[in-house]
Amino acid sequence: MNPVKQEDGFGCAVACVAFVLNITYKEALKLFKDGERRVKEEANFYCPELVKILNEKGLNYSWKKLNKENMEIINHDLSIVFIKTSAKYLFGHFLARYKDKWMDPWINLPNTDITAGFRDQLPGKPTYAVYSN
Repeated sequence: MNPVKQEDGFGCAVACVAFVLNITYKEALKLFKDGERRVKEEANFYCPELVKILNEKGLNYSWKKLNKENMEIINHDLSIVFIKTSAKYLFGHFLARYKDKWMDPWINLPNTDITAGFRDQLPGKPTYAVYSN
């Protein structure tokens, strides 16, 4: 699978959904309510919405807030994690797991010529997971 780059400033969740569903970013954007406006103006994509979209496409996903006891769920292939806000990720960031790597839809942040790629480790502390049951 090829990485999917986010085409908008707040489009990391959209890109991760596109990656998991193996569709384009633009196709995934249409699955989000009012997605075209939201990726440009707000950073308010939440795990329940991602789960709803993935499940409507025939998958079986859930989400959880992460803690020491359930952290292993982030290691499942095609799980999506949200990392905590930080100096680099002012609004947090979504990444998707694939074959022991993390698909990062904006791997070269803060460069404005956005590229996606795979990284060996998460670039921050994971706080929520969207995972396959």
